[in-house]
Amino acid sequence: MILVSIVVPTFNARDTLKQCLDSVIGQTFPGKEIIVVDGGSTDGTIDLVKSYGPRIESWLSEPDRGVFDAFNKGIKRARGRWLYFLGADDYLYDRDVLLRLAPRLSMDPPVARLVYGRVALVGPGGDTLALLGEPWEITRERLPAYLSLSHQGVFHARELFVEHGMFDTSYRLSGDYEFLLRELLARDALYIPDVVIAGHRSGGISSRPGNHTRTLWELRRAQKTHGILMPRPAWFVRLLAAWVRSGLVTLLGSRRGHLLLGQVRALFGKKPYWSRL
Repeated sequence: MILVSIVVPTFNARDTLKQCLDSVIGQTFPGKEIIVVDGGSTDGTIDLVKSYGPRIESWLSEPDRGVFDAFNKGIKRARGRWLYFLGADDYLYDRDVLLRLAPRLSMDPPVARLVYGRVALVGPGGDTLALLGEPWEITRERLPAYLSLSHQGVFHARELFVEHGMFDTSYRLSGDYEFLLRELLARDALYIPDVVIAGHRSGGISSRPGNHTRTLWELRRAQKTHGILMPRPAWFVRLLAAWVRSGLVTLLGSRRGHLLLGQVRALFGKKPYWSRL
């Protein structure tokens, strides 16, 4: 049986961490381990972690340099053939996620070293705002312009970190994108369309209006590092959209700004999920 290592980075995450950990512990697939990497929480997060006893195989709590530093610490402790990074605000979507993925993850040799499925974008009330995830043919075309797959839906083969090294901690928001470029500009990923991997709560650090623009400039740095010297048109479109969103939220406030953004999305035939944040 394969072992999947699930790395959970935390920092003052007590309010959401229980659902996250319970969603992993409750998986019907037994071949899993949980590694919690905490950045020095002071809100009772570690007391909650300790309450799980041996159901959490490994944990540590110490200051870090951001989420990708926490990822790297988790990688060093992981024993699994596959690694998965689950935010403390997020959760595995149902009890059979790992069970349904296991046949693909157990293939020897693997079809691909990155396996991904769909991710549910979840609103403040717990309702699903959108399902994220596209077939690899579409994702591959978009990847040179922006992060076209959510890391909450991606499983990484251990050998990736042997070959490519760890996440680059100089990236505050886009270290996952830079790492994916190391592998996916030359190789394929495997898309599992019939599995929703995780529920991803809106409102995290990367989804804050001001950070959209910062993320896009980090994407450009990663692209240039990997030989994509000219930004793709889709990158410019996203940059313009980030400026508009940030401006509207600043001018009108979060609620009214997102309501207007939702109406604009509806005009283009897209789901107006911004208005539900």
